Amino acid sequence: MPTVPANSPATGEPVPPYYIHTTAGHFVDNTGRALLLRGVNLSGDNKYPIGHNSYTLEGFWESGETGNVSFVGRPFPLDEADVHLERLRGWGMNFIRYVMCWEALEHAGPKQYDEEFIDYTIAVIRKCKEFGFRVYMDPHQDVWSRWSGGSGAPFWTLHACGLEPRNFTATGGLIHNEYPDPASPDPTKFPPMAWPTSYFRLPSMTVFTMFFGGRDFAPKCIIDGMNIQDYLQSHYINAFTHLADRLREAGGLLDECVIGWESMNEPSEGFITLEDLNNFHEEQQLKRENCPTPAQALRLGSGIAQTVDFWTFKTTGPTKTGTVSLDPKGASVWLDPKHEPGCVSTKWGWKRDAEWKLGVCPWEQHGLWDKASGEMKILDYFKWSRNSDQKRKINFFERLAKAAAEGKLPSVSIGSEVIPAEDLQVDETAPVPVDGTADGEAVKPVPLPTMLKSEEAKNFEFLVDGARALAAFCRPYPTKTVGRPKYLSYNIQQATFSMTVSVEPDDAPSEGLLGKLGLKEKGLPTEIYLPLTTFSSPPTLFPLPTTEEGEEQLLSSVLGESSPSKSGNETPATPPPTKKDSLSPKQTLQELTKRSHSIQEAISRVHFAFAGDKSKVAAGYALHVSSDPPLPLQIPKDVLDIDIEVSEGTWEVKGQTLLWYYPVPKEGTQTYTIKVKKRLPHPEDPSSGGSCVVM
Repeated sequence: MPTVPANSPATGEPVPPYYIHTTAGHFVDNTGRALLLRGVNLSGDNKYPIGHNSYTLEGFWESGETGNVSFVGRPFPLDEADVHLERLRGWGMNFIRYVMCWEALEHAGPKQYDEEFIDYTIAVIRKCKEFGFRVYMDPHQDVWSRWSGGSGAPFWTLHACGLEPRNFTATGGLIHNEYPDPASPDPTKFPPMAWPTSYFRLPSMTVFTMFFGGRDFAPKCIIDGMNIQDYLQSHYINAFTHLADRLREAGGLLDECVIGWESMNEPSEGFITLEDLNNFHEEQQLKRENCPTPAQALRLGSGIAQTVDFWTFKTTGPTKTGTVSLDPKGASVWLDPKHEPGCVSTKWGWKRDAEWKLGVCPWEQHGLWDKASGEMKILDYFKWSRNSDQKRKINFFERLAKAAAEGKLPSVSIGSEVIPAEDLQVDETAPVPVDGTADGEAVKPVPLPTMLKSEEAKNFEFLVDGARALAAFCRPYPTKTVGRPKYLSYNIQQATFSMTVSVEPDDAPSEGLLGKLGLKEKGLPTEIYLPLTTFSSPPTLFPLPTTEEGEEQLLSSVLGESSPSKSGNETPATPPPTKKDSLSPKQTLQELTKRSHSIQEAISRVHFAFAGDKSKVAAGYALHVSSDPPLPLQIPKDVLDIDIEVSEGTWEVKGQTLLWYYPVPKEGTQTYTIKVKKRLPHPEDPSSGGSCVVM
């Protein structure tokens, strides 16, 4: 791995220890170790203001039309942050994609920022930093906004585009809380995965076309003296720039915790590149429910009844099952002029150019079609060629880059070098790195969890509390690698992790750095996350019963059987086979673990078996906690039941982190391998941490 610069090539200043670099197709820390980045979205709750969701109609329209909402408390109450972040850390996550909707910042109206929510966001991100997370900010949207079937932009942007959202459903739209009909909604019948089809319905196609190509395709749409494209983009960029400024002013967050900004989640091209208004967009692979063509959508939007294709989703994928008649009964998606007497909005304050007539389809005003006849006059109006002149280029992302270059937005440099396909091999059962990182300022193994503050965490129940498919996503992986990871494999059935690393002379850190980190004798380790939920001994994560009755219930839960009723009115459970009868509950658990090489299923069953009766849960767990938070957990050396084989070097386990030390060659390239496997339980012969088998 090429040497990490001590001074910034851009500024010449010393590089702070928390910086992340990109070199040779990898993210690397300041010690030069390759980082595999893993994390999660935090979270879907951020898409809705407090007291609102996708399926409740009461107050839905009013929340947008008044702008009187609050996102303070998203993604969770601040006093609950510790346990959520502890849980994510315990699952091996060290990176967060922080979901943030434009509506949350500017819901009250143009340039009216919610400073209270920004204060709250800063407090949550400080918590993320406190628990060792790096954060990637995600300006999130789905099909533009809550009122067009998703989330993201504030309500007033739809009025700015000349749209009347209250008529979206009547003209062929799909909104969860109004399905199937606003007069008698039953959101429980809303078809799964129907919401993405709204990307290809008139409201979303219109606003995305205006956002990305208004100057080219809607030149008559002028508001406050600028084209609708510039109006929307400037407000969007300025809102998130304001958030970035507040984060910078807060201190200790930008770069130290927040390392980058996404431009926009899942943007759509709208009508742009459409070659024929009478045909579906080539990007529209998912079809469900009523699916009007763009031409039909334009007619429906102006109140003209249409017969459109109807699609369902079968095992073979989207399938056309017939047609359906949609009759808006004269309802129009275009905003009534009464909202803007004299072309001035009485609610939002903007002034619309007189040439942009409200109540009339703007695409009709630009000559695409004729409402009286329903005829499409320019079928390829939105066709866009990369070979066309410069004025037709969509430059939103260039504007973002320009703003970052001018210091108006924070930025993170993502290396342009691509990892060759043959450079890193991951087998089909291996964990897939998502996002995330950790600093290289010092070796800080991730115990369980990094910081311990909540009472709930002291019992470790938080690791399995409410977790779904834990074994699938909570997997071992190398967080920091000396050299380059070449091969990763994880067999979920056998709970076996394998890794191959390639090491070169350039991967050796300087003697000065090793001395600074206190690693002069051992050297710099590769750090591998080993989930406690997979590799721990059986008693670690679930409680031991305190009574004979509790033992019976515990055993029955693990075996998938029901416990005998106290009243005796229920049929007693069928007793286990004779072989199991000869074993104690604890021995039976060990036998189950031997056969499965994993305790994931047992963990889930036992947790739920005792969820309703805490009196049967033992007060103590196999792990004990430091009495002086935020010190790391004190974890016994034999808590992970693992066998480790290495081709070279030594290892030690600290918490959920395996530290693997191996020599860096003076010349040439060396390849080393490691294999970690859950050990069959041998309570009488506890593991002696630190020993290894040389392959």
